[in-house]
Amino acid sequence: MLKKRNLWLPLLCLATTALGQTRYVANVEESSIYWEGNMVLGGGHEGTVKLLSGVLILSEEGTATEGEFTLDMNTITSTDMGDEGGGLDDHLKNEDFFYVIIFPYANFSMTGWDGALVEGGTKTIGLQGNLTIKGTTHSINFPAQITHRADRLTATAELMIDRTLWGVNYKADNIFESAKDGIISNTIPLKLNLVFYAQ
Repeated sequence: MLKKRNLWLPLLCLATTALGQTRYVANVEESSIYWEGNMVLGGGHEGTVKLLSGVLILSEEGTATEGEFTLDMNTITSTDMGDEGGGLDDHLKNEDFFYVIIFPYANFSMTGWDGALVEGGTKTIGLQGNLTIKGTTHSINFPAQITHRADRLTATAELMIDRTLWGVNYKADNIFESAKDGIISNTIPLKLNLVFYAQ
């Protein structure tokens, strides 16, 4: 029997901050996440997935002490096929790809923050954390450009993940495939644009 994860527990744990710290909550309407799925021999698809929640705790020194964000995998959608994209969207949600009926959420939980922000400025920060997709967790790291404006933070990042590490193996590119036609690249480019407000 699968254990149901309480998504609100991280938010409750981060609700109380230490003296001098500021809690930032993601605005899901202003935030966006873009993905690409490329064929080995060219072509592919692109689309979006919606942010469900996000929290960042920033110290007086401009470093993040805690942070995470969660994606709603039920919202994964292609944007390059118009009215014909429904079949692809359904396929992305089934067991060949993200199996959202069993694993409806993906989560990134920060474990490291390399750098310090200055209010009114923009800086590239090295982030480390644990990414969970389809119930599997792996550590990743990537640079994010973060702008600090009074009560507002924006974070943009471009990163690449190997989908097969998280069990997304449909038509994977590997050494056992003799014919590459129809094979999908293991690498998924992601573009993040997250907007947080102080609370």
